[in-house]
Amino acid sequence: MYANGVLGFDFVYDLVTYAPSPFPVDEPPVHIAPFWHDLEVDGVWYEFGSDARGQYLVVQWQAWSVPLLDYFIFAAREFQVVLWEDGAFAFRYGQSSSSSPLGDDVMNGYAVVIGFQSPDGSQWENFHVGTDGPVDGGLNGRTWLFEPPPPIPLQGSFTFRPQESMTITLTATGPGGQTTATVDITVVPPVELQVSANPSTVTAGDPVTVSWTATVLSSGTPTVYGPLLEVSSPFVDISADPNAVELIGPGEDEVVVWHPFANGLQFPWGGELRSAVGVSENGYLTFDPNAEPEFWNEDFPNPFNPEIAIAPFWDDLVTRATGRVYALAQSDGSYVIQWAHVSRYDGSSNTNEYDLNFQVVLFPDGSFEFRYGTMAPPPQANDSNCTDSDCALDAQGASATIGFQNPTATLGYTFHHGNDTAQSVFPGGLANRSVRMEGGLSGSVVVYPEETTTYGICAELAGWLTCEEVEVEVAAPPSPPVPIRPAG
Repeated sequence: MYANGVLGFDFVYDLVTYAPSPFPVDEPPVHIAPFWHDLEVDGVWYEFGSDARGQYLVVQWQAWSVPLLDYFIFAAREFQVVLWEDGAFAFRYGQSSSSSPLGDDVMNGYAVVIGFQSPDGSQWENFHVGTDGPVDGGLNGRTWLFEPPPPIPLQGSFTFRPQESMTITLTATGPGGQTTATVDITVVPPVELQVSANPSTVTAGDPVTVSWTATVLSSGTPTVYGPLLEVSSPFVDISADPNAVELIGPGEDEVVVWHPFANGLQFPWGGELRSAVGVSENGYLTFDPNAEPEFWNEDFPNPFNPEIAIAPFWDDLVTRATGRVYALAQSDGSYVIQWAHVSRYDGSSNTNEYDLNFQVVLFPDGSFEFRYGTMAPPPQANDSNCTDSDCALDAQGASATIGFQNPTATLGYTFHHGNDTAQSVFPGGLANRSVRMEGGLSGSVVVYPEETTTYGICAELAGWLTCEEVEVEVAAPPSPPVPIRPAG
C-alpha cells in the first residue's frame, strides 16, 4: 500500500511513487491505481470481510494533494479499493474538499492516473489519464467495478459494443496444443463527412468557398461544427417584445437557469437533439443540466469546464440593478437568448453599471450567431480592477472568451480570448457586429485567407466525432517586371 494512492504486488520496492504515469509502467511496480497522485496521507486503513461475492479486502486512503499545498490550495479526498478473492476489484470515491476550482479539478481526476496493470505488465487499462482534465461527471460518491470475464464455454457467444475496427482472436488450448481463429470487425461511423475548397490556390485576400456534406449512415441528427466568421446580421433588441421571457433578473451573480425551448425547438448539439438549455449571466450557454456557474473563462476546448458550450461573451458578469437575460422563440424557427444591460463584476456597482448587450441566436439546423449591440463601459470607467485600469477595454472583450466547444471538450473554437491587456480587446471593437457558425448537414462558408491556411469541419453523432480538413494555398503575388534601362 503506497501513500500515493496505489497498490502493488512487489513486496520489496520501497522507493518513491509520487509521479503518476499512464499504464503500462515498469517502475514503480504500481498494479492497481484508484487515485495515483502526489499525495500526503492523513491515514491509510484496511479491513477484511466477506459478502455475496466472497472474501474481500478494503484499503482506504485519506490524503491531500502535495502540489496544490505548495500553492497554498487546500484539496483532499477519501477513496477506497475493494479486492475480492475471485479477481474482481472496485474503486470507490467519497466526498472531496478544496479551496479553489483548480483543487476541485484535481480531486476529480486532473493530473491523476486511474487504472491497473497485471504484475507482468502484459495487460493494462487506463481508465483515466489526468492530462486530459478531470473525470467526466467528477468522482464524488461514485464507484467503478472491474470483473474478470467468465470462463468461455466450448460453444457459446459473447456480446459487446466495439468502438473501433478490430480483429478478434480466439485461442483454444488442449492436450494436443493450441489452435486459433480470428474474425475482423469493421466499425462504420454513424456519419461521413466530405469537405472541399474552391479554389484551393489563391492570392492573399481572394475569396474561397469551403463546402461540406455530412451523410448520416445510421440514424439521428449530427452536429456540424465549423469556424466562426463575421456576418452582417443586425442586433435586434428583444427585451421589449411581449413574448420575450425573462430568465435572469436584476442583482443576480453566479447562476445557471435551465430553460426549456418554446415552440418545440430541437437544437442539435453534441450529436444529440436538445430541447432545453442552461443560461448563465456569465455570458454562456450549457446543455448540461447539472452545470454549475463558472466565471473564470479560458480558451476552447477547455477540459476543466466541458459543460460550457456556446459563449458569446464568457466573463465574470453580473446583472446589477438594470441587467436582465431574456429568451424569445421567433416565427422563423430561430431562438434568441439576450443579455441586456449586464455588467462585468469588476469595475461596476448598482450606481455605476456597464451597458453590455449581446445575443446568441440558435437555428434548428445547428447554426448559431453571436450578435452584439451597445457594448459600453460604466460612466466611471477608470477602476484598478479593470484591464489596465480602463473598464472600456473589458467592454470590448479584453478579459472575455468568445467561442464554443463540444460536450466532451475534444473539439473547440476560440474566436477571441482576452488576456487582460490593452492589446487583447476584440479588434475593432464588438459593438454592432455579428459572427456566425454555419451548421447543417450541408453548407458552405466564404473565407478570405491572407496566408496558406487549413480549414476544418467536424461532425458529431452518437458519441462519434469525425473531422476533415482542407488546405487553401495562398500563392505569393507575381513580382513586378524589372524595367530595362537603355545603355549609354
